[in-house]
Amino acid sequence: MKKIRYILGLIICLIGVVNLRAQDEFMIYGTLRIQGDRSDSTIIKVESDKRQFGRTIVLDNTGEFKIWLPYSKSYIITFSKKGYQTVPISVSTILPENVKKCCFTPFDVSFHLFKPDGIHDSLFNKPIVTIRYEQTLKSYFYSLDMDYYIQKMYIKAEMEHNTKVKDIAYMAKHKDSLAL
Repeated sequence: MKKIRYILGLIICLIGVVNLRAQDEFMIYGTLRIQGDRSDSTIIKVESDKRQFGRTIVLDNTGEFKIWLPYSKSYIITFSKKGYQTVPISVSTILPENVKKCCFTPFDVSFHLFKPDGIHDSLFNKPIVTIRYEQTLKSYFYSLDMDYYIQKMYIKAEMEHNTKVKDIAYMAKHKDSLAL
């Protein structure tokens, strides 16, 4: 009977510790999919103030991840896998002074990595979205579905590239008539 009480007490303590961690840090979780490949060996790096913060996470083949971020900092989280486009996102856990630093719903960030094509690679040199506290919503927020935003950036760059190629072809075709 003593053993059962001891085990139950230990379980209750462990649940309390997990709940405390969830309340004094902001959690981001999600699933990372890889276009045409498995998610294992995908790397997530968390940086704050231009230096590595915490740890580097190596995903297994499920692609699922959880990241706990202490409040009052800004972070860059970079998702990368060899042979695929690296995607950075920005997260700010800085809250207004009147907002309690706890008890926010964990934030889902799920999207796909894809192979670079040489045309769109520079689109991802900066974070593509920023997750931040939104005073009007009284919660954390980011503006777009990440897969949608990546596709939108891709299409825009493709259109700009095609226009540039057409312009160069037009200039070459009409070189003599344009040189007046």
